[in-house]
Amino acid sequence: MRASACVAGIHLGAHRTVRLATPNPTLQQLDGIGGLIPGSLVTVDWTADAAPRPPHVEDGHWVPGTLQKTGQLDEDGLLALLDRDSFRGVVQAFGEPVNWGSSGNASYSPGQGSRSLATVRCTDVELAVWPDRVRVNFIDRDGRRWRAVPLQDLAVKRHRVMCKACARQFEQTLRREFEGPGRLLRVGLAREWNGGCWLQVNAIFLGKRNHFVPFTAPR
Repeated sequence: MRASACVAGIHLGAHRTVRLATPNPTLQQLDGIGGLIPGSLVTVDWTADAAPRPPHVEDGHWVPGTLQKTGQLDEDGLLALLDRDSFRGVVQAFGEPVNWGSSGNASYSPGQGSRSLATVRCTDVELAVWPDRVRVNFIDRDGRRWRAVPLQDLAVKRHRVMCKACARQFEQTLRREFEGPGRLLRVGLAREWNGGCWLQVNAIFLGKRNHFVPFTAPR
């Protein structure tokens, strides 16, 4: 069984957020184009779902084989693009949560909501790192504190299991690159699990990525 990945981005022509939902992209497909990180520019044959189930209104069908990487936005260009439609906080983006997990993470109602992906402005980012997971604690510009939010950055996940340097100092490298005074977070609502769509962090933007870039083979 091939491992799948969630791939979403901003349609530059329509200036809307889109997700490659059907079929699920596989890691092998992403490896075939050299991997993706935030700011990767791609072309793809994509069509919006006629009746997506909220909050995942960004879902669409795409044609495997048409996904091609064409370039990479620099950090300033990417931040400008994301900041243009950013929200001052999680509540402005998604509304008030309907439930809270035992760890402190927030959950939203399946079948409701106007979006499942958003850029949120933040003031501070801290990481909690365990052997099998990474959680993000952050304060948004509304002053709300959000705890134990799973980090779902694909490049980080692959480095953790494939990168020789990360085998020695994963936590130190992760904190150096993603922890500190905040700027922007790309946040989302996961597919329904355990009765809710749980908040997650898909990417952290504090500055230029130096280590957590895509690669397709151990190094």
